[in-house]
Amino acid sequence: TSSAMLATMPRTFPRPAATTAGAMSNIRTFSKSDGSLLKDTLRLGGTPFDILTNIAQALEASGAAVSSPPPPSLEGDEERFTCPGFMADANANAASSDHPLRDVMNRYQHQGVERDLQSYQGRNLIQFLSTLDRSYVEERKMMRLAASTAALMARRLYSFQSIDGTRTGWSSESFNKVLNSLIHLHEEHGSRLPESFYPLRLVYSSDDLQGSYDFYGGEVFLHPGMTPSQWLPVLRAVTADSIEFFRRNRMLLYERQALLQEMLGVRISKGHSCSSFDFHRCIEHYASSVDADAIARHRDATNSTRNSNSVVKATKMHIVVESPQASRMPRVTKTGGIQINYQMDFEQLGRTLRRLEASAMEAMQRHSEAEERYAEVVRQAQWNLGIQRIRKAGHVSFDEAVSCLLRLLKRSNSSGSDSDEASNPLEPLAGMSITIVGNGNLCYISDDGSLMLPCDFLC
Repeated sequence: TSSAMLATMPRTFPRPAATTAGAMSNIRTFSKSDGSLLKDTLRLGGTPFDILTNIAQALEASGAAVSSPPPPSLEGDEERFTCPGFMADANANAASSDHPLRDVMNRYQHQGVERDLQSYQGRNLIQFLSTLDRSYVEERKMMRLAASTAALMARRLYSFQSIDGTRTGWSSESFNKVLNSLIHLHEEHGSRLPESFYPLRLVYSSDDLQGSYDFYGGEVFLHPGMTPSQWLPVLRAVTADSIEFFRRNRMLLYERQALLQEMLGVRISKGHSCSSFDFHRCIEHYASSVDADAIARHRDATNSTRNSNSVVKATKMHIVVESPQASRMPRVTKTGGIQINYQMDFEQLGRTLRRLEASAMEAMQRHSEAEERYAEVVRQAQWNLGIQRIRKAGHVSFDEAVSCLLRLLKRSNSSGSDSDEASNPLEPLAGMSITIVGNGNLCYISDDGSLMLPCDFLC
Protein backbone atom coordinates (compact mmCIF):
# COMPACT_ATOMS: atom_id res chain seq x y z
CA THR A 1 0.00 0.00 0.00
CA SER A 2 2.92 2.33 0.67
CA SER A 3 4.20 1.97 -2.90
CA ALA A 4 0.68 2.52 -4.26
CA MET A 5 0.29 5.68 -2.22
CA LEU A 6 3.67 6.96 -3.37
CA ALA A 7 2.70 6.25 -6.96
CA THR A 8 -0.47 8.28 -6.68
CA MET A 9 1.23 11.31 -5.14
CA PRO A 10 2.03 14.23 -7.46
CA ARG A 11 5.48 14.03 -9.00
CA THR A 12 5.95 17.78 -9.16
CA PHE A 13 4.76 20.64 -6.99
CA PRO A 14 4.42 23.63 -9.35
CA ARG A 15 3.75 27.09 -7.98
CA PRO A 16 0.38 28.75 -8.74
CA ALA A 17 0.32 30.44 -12.10
CA ALA A 18 0.20 34.21 -12.11
CA THR A 19 -3.42 34.97 -13.04
CA THR A 20 -5.83 37.72 -12.33
CA ALA A 21 -7.70 37.92 -9.04
CA GLY A 22 -10.76 35.68 -8.90
CA ALA A 23 -9.50 33.41 -11.69
CA MET A 24 -6.39 32.00 -10.00
CA SER A 25 -5.83 28.37 -10.99
CA ASN A 26 -3.11 25.76 -10.91
CA ILE A 27 -2.65 22.75 -13.21
CA ARG A 28 -1.36 19.65 -11.43
CA THR A 29 -0.34 16.33 -12.96
CA PHE A 30 -1.11 13.11 -11.07
CA SER A 31 0.16 9.63 -11.77
CA LYS A 32 -2.29 6.77 -11.36
CA SER A 33 -1.35 3.38 -10.01
CA ASP A 34 -1.36 1.96 -13.56
CA GLY A 35 1.22 4.55 -14.70
CA SER A 36 -1.12 6.76 -16.75
CA LEU A 37 -1.07 10.52 -16.25
CA LEU A 38 -4.01 12.62 -15.17
CA LYS A 39 -4.19 16.41 -15.48
CA ASP A 40 -6.53 18.39 -13.30
CA THR A 41 -7.07 22.13 -12.77
CA LEU A 42 -7.45 23.32 -9.20
CA ARG A 43 -9.07 26.76 -8.96
CA LEU A 44 -7.43 28.60 -6.09
CA GLY A 45 -9.54 31.73 -6.28
CA GLY A 46 -12.67 30.21 -4.76
CA THR A 47 -13.68 29.57 -1.19
CA PRO A 48 -11.79 27.07 0.97
CA PHE A 49 -14.69 24.63 0.65
CA ASP A 50 -14.49 24.76 -3.17
CA ILE A 51 -10.71 24.28 -3.11
CA LEU A 52 -10.97 21.24 -0.83
CA THR A 53 -13.78 19.84 -2.98
CA ASN A 54 -11.61 20.12 -6.11
CA ILE A 55 -8.70 18.41 -4.33
CA ALA A 56 -10.98 15.59 -3.18
CA GLN A 57 -12.34 15.11 -6.71
CA ALA A 58 -8.81 15.01 -8.13
CA LEU A 59 -7.71 12.42 -5.61
CA GLU A 60 -10.80 10.34 -6.25
CA ALA A 61 -10.19 10.43 -9.99
CA SER A 62 -6.58 9.31 -9.49
CA GLY A 63 -7.58 6.43 -7.25
CA ALA A 64 -5.81 7.77 -4.15
CA ALA A 65 -8.96 8.59 -2.18
CA VAL A 66 -10.08 6.29 0.58
CA SER A 67 -12.90 4.16 -0.72
CA SER A 68 -14.68 3.42 2.57
CA PRO A 69 -14.18 4.10 6.28
CA PRO A 70 -12.73 1.35 8.49
CA PRO A 71 -15.21 -1.19 9.82
CA PRO A 72 -16.68 -0.58 13.26
CA SER A 73 -15.16 -2.33 16.25
CA LEU A 74 -16.53 -5.69 17.25
CA GLU A 75 -18.88 -6.03 20.15
CA GLY A 76 -17.01 -6.28 23.42
CA ASP A 77 -13.84 -4.52 22.24
CA GLU A 78 -14.72 -1.33 24.11
CA GLU A 79 -14.46 -3.25 27.40
CA ARG A 80 -10.91 -4.23 26.58
CA PHE A 81 -9.80 -0.60 26.21
CA THR A 82 -11.30 0.58 29.48
CA CYS A 83 -9.83 0.39 32.92
CA PRO A 84 -9.02 -1.90 34.58
CA GLY A 85 -9.03 -4.43 31.75
CA PHE A 86 -6.89 -2.41 29.38
CA MET A 87 -4.48 -1.37 32.13
CA ALA A 88 -4.09 -4.97 33.26
CA ASP A 89 -3.28 -6.10 29.70
CA ALA A 90 -0.88 -3.18 29.24
CA ASN A 91 0.95 -3.92 32.47
CA ALA A 92 1.11 -7.62 31.63
CA ASN A 93 2.55 -6.91 28.20
CA ALA A 94 5.03 -4.38 29.60
CA ALA A 95 6.18 -6.91 32.17
CA SER A 96 7.06 -9.45 29.52
CA SER A 97 10.76 -9.76 28.75
CA ASP A 98 10.37 -9.21 25.00
CA HIS A 99 8.19 -6.10 25.23
CA PRO A 100 9.88 -2.88 23.99
CA LEU A 101 8.72 -0.95 27.07
CA ARG A 102 10.85 -3.21 29.26
CA ASP A 103 14.04 -1.57 27.91
CA VAL A 104 12.67 1.90 28.68
CA MET A 105 11.75 0.91 32.23
CA ASN A 106 15.15 -0.66 32.77
CA ARG A 107 16.86 2.53 31.58
CA TYR A 108 14.91 4.63 34.10
CA GLN A 109 15.79 2.18 36.85
CA HIS A 110 19.49 2.46 35.93
CA GLN A 111 19.25 6.24 36.35
CA GLY A 112 17.99 5.83 39.89
CA VAL A 113 14.29 6.11 39.02
CA GLU A 114 11.98 3.14 38.84
CA ARG A 115 8.65 4.16 37.38
CA ASP A 116 5.88 2.05 35.91
CA LEU A 117 4.61 3.86 32.83
CA GLN A 118 1.14 2.31 33.18
CA SER A 119 0.45 2.93 36.90
CA TYR A 120 1.02 5.35 39.79
CA GLN A 121 4.26 3.77 40.95
CA GLY A 122 6.19 6.82 39.78
CA ARG A 123 4.70 8.81 42.71
CA ASN A 124 5.45 6.16 45.32
CA LEU A 125 8.21 7.73 47.41
CA ILE A 126 9.01 4.60 49.42
CA GLN A 127 9.48 2.49 46.30
CA PHE A 128 11.52 5.23 44.65
CA LEU A 129 13.91 5.51 47.62
CA SER A 130 14.28 1.73 47.84
CA THR A 131 15.69 1.62 44.28
CA LEU A 132 17.60 4.94 44.42
CA ASP A 133 21.23 4.76 43.33
CA ARG A 134 23.20 7.31 45.39
CA SER A 135 26.06 7.21 42.91
CA TYR A 136 23.69 8.65 40.31
CA VAL A 137 22.82 11.51 42.69
CA GLU A 138 26.49 12.23 43.30
CA GLU A 139 27.13 12.18 39.55
CA ARG A 140 24.45 14.82 39.02
CA LYS A 141 25.93 16.96 41.79
CA MET A 142 29.39 16.76 40.25
CA MET A 143 28.01 17.80 36.86
CA ARG A 144 26.35 20.85 38.41
CA LEU A 145 29.56 21.68 40.29
CA ALA A 146 31.58 21.43 37.07
CA ALA A 147 29.16 23.76 35.28
CA SER A 148 29.31 26.27 38.16
CA THR A 149 33.12 26.19 38.08
CA ALA A 150 33.17 26.79 34.33
CA ALA A 151 30.73 29.68 34.72
CA LEU A 152 32.97 31.25 37.38
CA MET A 153 36.03 30.96 35.14
CA ALA A 154 34.21 32.47 32.15
CA ARG A 155 32.81 35.29 34.27
CA ARG A 156 36.28 36.23 35.49
CA LEU A 157 37.80 36.06 32.01
CA TYR A 158 35.19 38.32 30.41
CA SER A 159 34.45 40.34 33.61
CA PHE A 160 30.71 39.85 33.28
CA GLN A 161 28.63 40.65 36.32
CA SER A 162 26.97 37.22 36.03
CA ILE A 163 26.34 34.39 33.55
CA ASP A 164 22.83 32.96 33.35
CA GLY A 165 21.98 29.71 31.58
CA THR A 166 18.63 28.89 33.20
CA ARG A 167 16.65 29.97 30.12
CA THR A 168 18.16 27.30 27.91
CA GLY A 169 16.69 24.28 29.67
CA TRP A 170 19.91 22.36 29.04
CA SER A 171 21.47 19.91 31.44
CA SER A 172 24.54 20.80 33.46
CA GLU A 173 26.68 18.47 31.39
CA SER A 174 25.64 20.11 28.10
CA PHE A 175 25.89 23.64 29.46
CA ASN A 176 29.36 22.87 30.81
CA LYS A 177 30.49 22.18 27.24
CA VAL A 178 29.00 25.51 26.12
CA LEU A 179 30.90 27.38 28.84
CA ASN A 180 34.16 25.60 27.97
CA SER A 181 33.70 26.74 24.37
CA LEU A 182 33.26 30.28 25.65
CA ILE A 183 36.50 29.97 27.65
CA HIS A 184 38.41 28.67 24.61
CA LEU A 185 37.02 31.55 22.56
CA HIS A 186 38.56 34.06 24.98
CA GLU A 187 41.88 32.23 24.93
CA GLU A 188 41.99 32.47 21.14
CA HIS A 189 40.38 35.85 20.45
CA GLY A 190 40.70 37.65 23.80
CA SER A 191 42.79 40.44 22.28
CA ARG A 192 39.95 41.34 19.88
CA LEU A 193 37.34 41.62 22.64
CA PRO A 194 36.68 44.39 25.16
CA GLU A 195 38.88 44.21 28.22
CA SER A 196 35.90 44.16 30.57
CA PHE A 197 32.16 43.70 30.07
CA TYR A 198 31.27 44.80 33.60
CA PRO A 199 28.53 45.60 34.65
CA LEU A 200 26.79 43.73 31.81
CA ARG A 201 25.33 40.25 32.33
CA LEU A 202 25.68 37.37 29.90
CA VAL A 203 22.47 35.42 29.29
CA TYR A 204 22.23 32.25 27.23
CA SER A 205 18.81 32.03 25.64
CA SER A 206 17.30 29.74 23.00
CA ASP A 207 14.77 32.39 21.91
CA ASP A 208 15.42 33.05 18.23
CA LEU A 209 13.19 36.14 18.22
CA GLN A 210 15.16 37.88 20.96
CA GLY A 211 17.82 40.42 20.10
CA SER A 212 21.47 40.16 21.05
CA TYR A 213 21.59 43.18 23.37
CA ASP A 214 19.52 44.90 26.02
CA PHE A 215 21.49 47.93 27.09
CA TYR A 216 18.61 49.18 29.24
CA GLY A 217 18.64 45.97 31.25
CA GLY A 218 22.38 45.41 30.89
CA GLU A 219 22.21 41.99 29.22
CA VAL A 220 24.07 40.38 26.33
CA PHE A 221 22.29 37.38 24.80
CA LEU A 222 24.01 34.41 23.18
CA HIS A 223 22.32 31.40 21.61
CA PRO A 224 23.74 28.15 23.03
CA GLY A 225 23.22 26.36 19.73
CA MET A 226 25.54 28.68 17.83
CA THR A 227 29.24 28.10 17.30
CA PRO A 228 31.93 30.21 19.02
CA SER A 229 32.70 31.86 15.68
CA GLN A 230 29.09 33.10 15.64
CA TRP A 231 29.38 34.39 19.21
CA LEU A 232 32.48 36.43 18.37
CA PRO A 233 30.72 39.21 16.32
CA VAL A 234 28.11 39.60 19.04
CA LEU A 235 30.73 40.06 21.75
CA ARG A 236 32.91 42.35 19.60
CA ALA A 237 29.93 44.65 18.96
CA VAL A 238 29.88 45.60 22.65
CA THR A 239 31.91 48.81 22.94
CA ALA A 240 32.88 51.15 25.73
CA ASP A 241 30.19 53.60 24.58
CA SER A 242 27.44 50.97 24.91
CA ILE A 243 28.64 50.05 28.41
CA GLU A 244 28.69 53.73 29.39
CA PHE A 245 25.18 54.10 27.92
CA PHE A 246 23.94 51.35 30.24
CA ARG A 247 25.71 52.88 33.26
CA ARG A 248 24.10 56.25 32.65
CA ASN A 249 20.60 54.78 32.16
CA ARG A 250 20.94 52.64 35.27
CA MET A 251 21.96 55.62 37.38
CA LEU A 252 18.99 57.66 36.13
CA LEU A 253 16.66 54.73 36.78
CA TYR A 254 17.87 54.30 40.37
CA GLU A 255 17.51 58.02 41.08
CA ARG A 256 13.97 58.26 39.69
CA GLN A 257 12.93 54.98 41.27
CA ALA A 258 14.21 56.06 44.68
CA LEU A 259 12.38 59.39 44.34
CA LEU A 260 9.06 57.71 43.57
CA GLN A 261 9.44 55.08 46.27
CA GLU A 262 10.27 57.70 48.89
CA MET A 263 7.42 60.01 47.94
CA LEU A 264 4.76 57.33 47.48
CA GLY A 265 5.95 55.06 50.29
CA VAL A 266 5.95 52.00 48.00
CA ARG A 267 8.39 49.58 46.41
CA ILE A 268 8.47 49.43 42.58
CA SER A 269 9.93 46.58 40.55
CA LYS A 270 9.83 45.27 36.98
CA GLY A 271 7.69 42.25 36.15
CA HIS A 272 8.61 39.35 33.89
CA SER A 273 6.48 40.48 30.94
CA CYS A 274 7.72 44.09 30.94
CA SER A 275 10.83 44.88 28.92
CA SER A 276 13.65 46.95 30.36
CA PHE A 277 13.04 49.77 27.90
CA ASP A 278 9.34 50.00 28.80
CA PHE A 279 10.17 49.95 32.51
CA HIS A 280 12.67 52.81 32.06
CA ARG A 281 10.11 54.79 30.10
CA CYS A 282 7.41 54.15 32.73
CA ILE A 283 9.60 55.33 35.63
CA GLU A 284 10.70 58.38 33.64
CA HIS A 285 7.06 59.27 32.93
CA TYR A 286 6.08 58.94 36.59
CA ALA A 287 9.08 60.97 37.75
CA SER A 288 8.30 63.77 35.29
CA SER A 289 4.66 63.79 36.39
CA VAL A 290 5.43 64.17 40.09
CA ASP A 291 3.52 67.05 41.64
CA ALA A 292 4.41 68.03 45.21
CA ASP A 293 0.81 68.80 46.18
CA ALA A 294 -0.50 65.55 44.66
CA ILE A 295 2.21 63.55 46.43
CA ALA A 296 1.37 65.21 49.75
CA ARG A 297 -2.34 64.44 49.37
CA HIS A 298 -1.61 60.84 48.46
CA ARG A 299 0.76 60.34 51.42
CA ASP A 300 -1.78 61.83 53.86
CA ALA A 301 -4.50 59.48 52.59
CA THR A 302 -2.12 56.53 52.71
CA ASN A 303 -0.89 57.28 56.23
CA SER A 304 -4.46 57.62 57.55
CA THR A 305 -5.26 54.17 56.17
CA ARG A 306 -2.11 52.52 57.48
CA ASN A 307 -2.36 54.02 60.97
CA SER A 308 -5.65 52.18 61.43
CA ASN A 309 -3.80 48.85 61.17
CA SER A 310 -0.76 48.55 63.45
CA VAL A 311 0.33 45.28 61.82
CA VAL A 312 0.94 46.66 58.34
CA LYS A 313 1.55 50.36 58.96
CA ALA A 314 5.32 49.87 58.64
CA THR A 315 5.04 47.67 55.51
CA LYS A 316 5.55 49.14 52.06
CA MET A 317 3.27 48.17 49.23
CA HIS A 318 4.89 46.42 46.30
CA ILE A 319 4.06 47.63 42.78
CA VAL A 320 4.91 45.26 39.92
CA VAL A 321 5.01 46.82 36.43
CA GLU A 322 3.93 44.40 33.70
CA SER A 323 3.04 44.67 30.01
CA PRO A 324 -0.53 45.59 28.93
CA GLN A 325 -0.98 42.09 27.50
CA ALA A 326 -0.21 40.46 30.85
CA SER A 327 -2.04 42.98 33.06
CA ARG A 328 -4.91 44.77 31.39
CA MET A 329 -6.47 45.83 34.70
CA PRO A 330 -4.78 46.47 38.06
CA ARG A 331 -5.06 43.55 40.44
CA VAL A 332 -3.68 42.27 43.73
CA THR A 333 -1.37 39.26 43.50
CA LYS A 334 -1.19 36.35 45.96
CA THR A 335 1.92 37.82 47.56
CA GLY A 336 0.21 41.15 48.24
CA GLY A 337 1.68 43.10 45.34
CA ILE A 338 -0.29 45.42 43.07
CA GLN A 339 0.18 44.55 39.41
CA ILE A 340 -0.15 47.39 36.90
CA ASN A 341 0.87 47.94 33.27
CA TYR A 342 3.36 50.53 32.10
CA GLN A 343 0.73 52.45 30.11
CA MET A 344 -1.03 53.65 33.27
CA ASP A 345 -0.54 57.37 33.95
CA PHE A 346 0.38 58.88 37.30
CA GLU A 347 -3.14 59.96 38.28
CA GLN A 348 -4.51 56.48 37.61
CA LEU A 349 -1.67 55.04 39.66
CA GLY A 350 -2.62 57.15 42.66
CA ARG A 351 -6.29 56.16 42.46
CA THR A 352 -5.32 52.49 42.05
CA LEU A 353 -3.10 52.53 45.13
CA ARG A 354 -5.83 54.10 47.29
CA ARG A 355 -8.44 51.64 45.99
CA LEU A 356 -6.40 48.42 46.31
CA GLU A 357 -4.26 49.25 49.32
CA ALA A 358 -6.48 47.56 51.92
CA SER A 359 -6.83 44.30 49.98
CA ALA A 360 -3.11 44.33 49.14
CA MET A 361 -2.16 44.67 52.81
CA GLU A 362 -4.49 41.81 53.76
CA ALA A 363 -3.00 39.58 51.07
CA MET A 364 0.51 40.55 52.15
CA GLN A 365 -0.28 39.68 55.76
CA ARG A 366 -1.73 36.29 54.79
CA HIS A 367 1.32 35.58 52.63
CA SER A 368 3.68 36.54 55.47
CA GLU A 369 1.89 34.24 57.93
CA ALA A 370 1.91 31.35 55.44
CA GLU A 371 5.62 31.91 54.79
CA GLU A 372 6.42 31.80 58.50
CA ARG A 373 4.43 28.60 58.88
CA TYR A 374 6.26 27.07 55.91
CA ALA A 375 9.67 28.04 57.31
CA GLU A 376 8.79 26.43 60.64
CA VAL A 377 7.75 23.14 59.04
CA VAL A 378 10.89 23.17 56.86
CA ARG A 379 13.12 23.49 59.91
CA GLN A 380 11.27 20.64 61.59
CA ALA A 381 11.58 18.39 58.53
CA GLN A 382 15.29 19.15 58.17
CA TRP A 383 15.91 18.34 61.83
CA ASN A 384 13.88 15.10 61.94
CA LEU A 385 14.87 13.68 58.55
CA GLY A 386 18.36 15.13 58.14
CA ILE A 387 17.49 16.78 54.83
CA GLN A 388 20.12 19.25 53.64
CA ARG A 389 17.86 21.74 51.86
CA ILE A 390 14.13 22.05 51.17
CA ARG A 391 12.64 24.40 48.63
CA LYS A 392 9.46 24.60 46.59
CA ALA A 393 8.69 25.37 42.97
CA GLY A 394 7.27 28.79 42.19
CA HIS A 395 3.81 27.51 41.26
CA VAL A 396 3.43 25.56 44.53
CA SER A 397 1.66 27.48 47.30
CA PHE A 398 2.85 27.53 50.89
CA ASP A 399 -0.19 25.56 52.03
CA GLU A 400 0.52 22.77 49.52
CA ALA A 401 4.18 22.62 50.56
CA VAL A 402 3.27 22.52 54.26
CA SER A 403 0.75 19.73 53.67
CA CYS A 404 3.37 17.74 51.74
CA LEU A 405 5.99 18.11 54.49
CA LEU A 406 3.52 17.23 57.24
CA ARG A 407 2.63 14.01 55.44
CA LEU A 408 6.34 13.27 55.16
CA LEU A 409 6.86 13.88 58.89
CA LYS A 410 3.85 11.73 59.76
CA ARG A 411 5.26 8.86 57.71
CA SER A 412 8.63 9.29 59.39
CA ASN A 413 7.11 9.24 62.87
CA SER A 414 5.16 6.07 62.11
CA SER A 415 8.35 4.41 60.85
CA GLY A 416 10.45 5.72 63.76
CA SER A 417 8.23 3.97 66.29
CA ASP A 418 9.79 0.70 65.17
CA SER A 419 12.72 -0.45 67.32
CA ASP A 420 14.76 -1.36 64.26
CA GLU A 421 16.09 1.96 62.90
CA ALA A 422 17.41 0.31 59.76
CA SER A 423 13.86 -0.41 58.67
CA ASN A 424 13.02 3.29 58.25
CA PRO A 425 12.19 3.65 54.54
CA LEU A 426 12.85 7.43 54.63
CA GLU A 427 16.44 7.04 55.80
CA PRO A 428 17.86 7.67 52.26
CA LEU A 429 16.55 11.25 52.48
CA ALA A 430 19.34 12.14 54.92
CA GLY A 431 21.82 14.49 53.28
CA MET A 432 19.69 15.05 50.18
CA SER A 433 18.04 18.21 48.82
CA ILE A 434 14.29 18.21 48.12
CA THR A 435 12.29 20.38 45.74
CA ILE A 436 8.50 20.24 46.18
CA VAL A 437 6.68 20.31 42.83
CA GLY A 438 3.00 20.35 41.90
CA ASN A 439 0.48 17.54 41.82
CA GLY A 440 0.63 14.95 39.06
CA ASN A 441 4.41 14.88 38.76
CA LEU A 442 6.66 11.86 39.36
CA CYS A 443 9.49 11.35 41.82
CA TYR A 444 12.80 11.80 40.03
CA ILE A 445 16.29 13.21 40.45
CA SER A 446 16.74 16.66 38.95
CA ASP A 447 19.76 18.02 37.16
CA ASP A 448 21.42 19.30 40.36
CA GLY A 449 20.96 15.98 42.20
CA SER A 450 17.97 17.04 44.30
CA LEU A 451 14.84 14.93 44.73
CA MET A 452 11.75 16.30 42.99
CA LEU A 453 8.89 15.44 45.34
CA PRO A 454 5.27 15.91 44.12
CA CYS A 455 2.76 17.27 46.60
CA ASP A 456 0.52 14.22 46.10
CA PHE A 457 3.26 11.64 46.56
CA LEU A 458 2.31 8.15 47.70
CA CYS A 459 3.86 6.37 50.65
